[in-house]
Amino acid sequence: MKFYTVRHGQTDWNNLGLNQGWSDTPLNTLGQFQALRARDQLKDVRFNIAYASPLQRAAKTCQIILGRVVPDKAIFDELSLEDAIELNHFYRQHNDLNKDCYIRYAEDLIERGLGVFEGKEGSRIHEISWKDGFNADRFKMESVPHMFHRIDRVLKQIQADTLANYGNDAKVLIASHAGILKIVDYILRGGTEQGLFYSALYDSAINLHLKNCEFKVYER
Repeated sequence: MKFYTVRHGQTDWNNLGLNQGWSDTPLNTLGQFQALRARDQLKDVRFNIAYASPLQRAAKTCQIILGRVVPDKAIFDELSLEDAIELNHFYRQHNDLNKDCYIRYAEDLIERGLGVFEGKEGSRIHEISWKDGFNADRFKMESVPHMFHRIDRVLKQIQADTLANYGNDAKVLIASHAGILKIVDYILRGGTEQGLFYSALYDSAINLHLKNCEFKVYER
């Protein structure tokens, strides 16, 4: 079974360097372009099932990648010449391979709750909040162990359901968020609750910095 995980496209808050968390921010023009590019990069992969965070930036990214939604070409008028040429390439492609792929929206794939830091600038919180001893409750943030439990739960459910319905050769698309995909990476590479905070695997996972619409592939 193969898991293709993808971070959502850019939003205006991404562009401004604002923490998003549970805030339901939409894709901006560049974010929709990035999703179209990801669709083109994955055009030869036939997905059996897709899962997405219900937050619109991840949900729409998933829909665009699968061809369920095609942004109006008129919104891209301000693209650079290089990007406009690439966009024309995307629009010439009529790939319906995944158009009928079913999407399940899973609350457990929603981004980490960032509490008092949502809507505010600052990347420092993303460094210290992954360390043992960080008092997440003080800032009304979601703790790392809580994130681990919900992501471990949803991945086990996805794997069991996919195996039962599509077999061990199935391909699964998961569209989510930067913070969540760190934990997804940790678990899909064999990470356990006991290894949180104090393992090389955990350290490598929390240092995963996915760009908007960047994807990774895992085999289980």
